[in-house]
Amino acid sequence: MVTKNIKIYGYEPPGSFSLFVPDLNRLGLTILGTILSQKGYEVKLYCQRLSRKTKDEFLNADYILFSLITCTAKIGYQFADEIKHLAKKFDKKTPILIAGGIDPTFRPEEAQEHFDFILRGEAEESLPQLIQALQKNESVDNIPGLSYLKDKRAVHNPIGKPVENLDEIPFPDWSLMQDMPKHGVLELQTSRGCPNHCKFCTVWKMFGNKVRYYSATKVFDYLNRQFSAPSFLYSANPLVKIWQKIIYNYKQLFHKTPTKIFFCDDDANLSPSFRQLLEIMKQNGWKIPWSTQMTEHVFKDDKLIDLMTATGCEMVYIGRESLIKESLAEANKKHNRLAPEELKEGIKKLNKKGILVYLMFVVGFDHDTKESISYIAQFGREAGLSLIQISILTPLPGSDDFYEMKKNNRIFDYDWRKYNGLYAVFDPKNMSAYELQKEHFKAVWSFYSWRNRWELFKVLVSSILHYRFWWDLTKISSFWSLKVLIGQFLNKKTKIWLNLRVIKAGANLQDRFIKIFARRLAYKKIREWKELKITKDHLSVLKKRTGTYLTHNI
Repeated sequence: MVTKNIKIYGYEPPGSFSLFVPDLNRLGLTILGTILSQKGYEVKLYCQRLSRKTKDEFLNADYILFSLITCTAKIGYQFADEIKHLAKKFDKKTPILIAGGIDPTFRPEEAQEHFDFILRGEAEESLPQLIQALQKNESVDNIPGLSYLKDKRAVHNPIGKPVENLDEIPFPDWSLMQDMPKHGVLELQTSRGCPNHCKFCTVWKMFGNKVRYYSATKVFDYLNRQFSAPSFLYSANPLVKIWQKIIYNYKQLFHKTPTKIFFCDDDANLSPSFRQLLEIMKQNGWKIPWSTQMTEHVFKDDKLIDLMTATGCEMVYIGRESLIKESLAEANKKHNRLAPEELKEGIKKLNKKGILVYLMFVVGFDHDTKESISYIAQFGREAGLSLIQISILTPLPGSDDFYEMKKNNRIFDYDWRKYNGLYAVFDPKNMSAYELQKEHFKAVWSFYSWRNRWELFKVLVSSILHYRFWWDLTKISSFWSLKVLIGQFLNKKTKIWLNLRVIKAGANLQDRFIKIFARRLAYKKIREWKELKITKDHLSVLKKRTGTYLTHNI
């Protein structure tokens, strides 16, 4: 089948579930685009806000893929409807619109009002089957996980079995992303699935409780390719070669090429493949800044902590959710068993190794009170946390909480834009929704207050005065100069070693500033969120529902 003239565009609307997590790309769309590109299709992917010109270009596509989560679903709907309108306006053929992702998986009926086809669940196998069937004018009745209209009747094919061996799935080709943010972070996963059953979460509903893995050797080979200087850039002319290497090193130094890794695993410390990968990295002398999500069990795993330190781990994201036992039980998060004092000890243990801890909490459980929400910020300061995430319990479609709250008529707001952990959309038990919203803001504001930031500033000043600051600065200039001057005479392994030394020294330097800059960014985002029209309107609605008046300047 001829595929080279078939154009497939993909779009992932901007937006994330957290106010404070960097705007990283979700892997799904990029992996699917990579699979289609390898099959010969012409693929272009977009993940940012689209210009008028870019939107018009989408009319040249044969197929448009949409990757949606709940809080970005409305943006996806609007763009799909706009594509249809533009096609009619310019008398062009409307591209076939296909949506997938977590939200369409659990709410296909609403998505069908805007898209031609919905792919539920994992789509690495079903998407190529669908496009091939449409190209050949064949039946789509047996394509797993497909939702579509047949004779004006909604049809939902059963979801098929996911790919067991992740080695069969390619790593993402980020060159397909036309507007990828230049944040210098390479994203990939070594496993998929989660063994836990948290009531507020949809990850295990989407990817299953059985954890599947990439082989550690395949992941390391991919990393080797990404972080070694690309030989295709270099000319045969020695003078031109030196200049091209200078340009490459400049781009690498200023985040035009990856300088860090984010492993998108849900529980990396529970993955034997991930641990094996760290051992391979250590054996090969790799020490490059990376971060990932882990469970609090990492605090008790000294061998893993040693591996993390040896390979350059700079931050771990840990979902603690609550400091109240009853709330953890309510969320079915019983595996979080460490007492608050044990958490503090674990955080300090990792901090001493140079690893920052990003602790994540959820407020609004039935056992939560105003005092317990306020204590989270106090705990964060006492534990010496650099960053903290406090989200409002959100009944995401597909989660156990959603069906339970909907059944009990506790959800009062179905504006999906607000399903991002920042808005109270249900009636809590021990306070009004307005009070929950207010206490959430007060806790976040308290942690990121100027007083706490002043304490960090004093730490920063002392770090700059420390000799290590100047030693790292010297290493960056010396290693970088060495690469430029004699890089063309070195073998590949030595080049990689030099690259890693420059990156590591730069990371050490950056880590001395990361706390204050991260706090400043969080402070800015809080202020911006507070001024959004949707936030102000939401507060007005909450006040009217409870009959209260604004007593705190939120």
